[in-house]
Amino acid sequence: MKWNWFKCLDKSLRTKMLVMFVLLTVFPLVFIGFISYSKSSNIVAERAYSLAQIKTSQITREIDVLFQDIYRFNEIGKQQSTVQFLLREEVTNEDAREILSLFDFYKKVTSQVSTYLI
Repeated sequence: MKWNWFKCLDKSLRTKMLVMFVLLTVFPLVFIGFISYSKSSNIVAERAYSLAQIKTSQITREIDVLFQDIYRFNEIGKQQSTVQFLLREEVTNEDAREILSLFDFYKKVTSQVSTYLI
């Protein structure tokens, strides 16, 4: 036995109005809701991806700066006079000049690395 929709609509005004309400309101609302959801989820996914890219580049820059600082401090630590100066309590004029020359070296290395990054 086949189901006949037109036969169902012939029954009562209440049934006709209910079917028309469902057809004219619920289905379009569900369709618009589905489209809105899919577009919104795509936008959220794109923004999350772009924010992840930005955060990754920031972390990469921070790691690069950290390694540059490690390199600079390593270069300072290679100078025996600096280590001796830091371990001694008495300071002489010659030690201070040597430390100042080491800081000049540090500035030179820093400027070279910063021009390399740009």
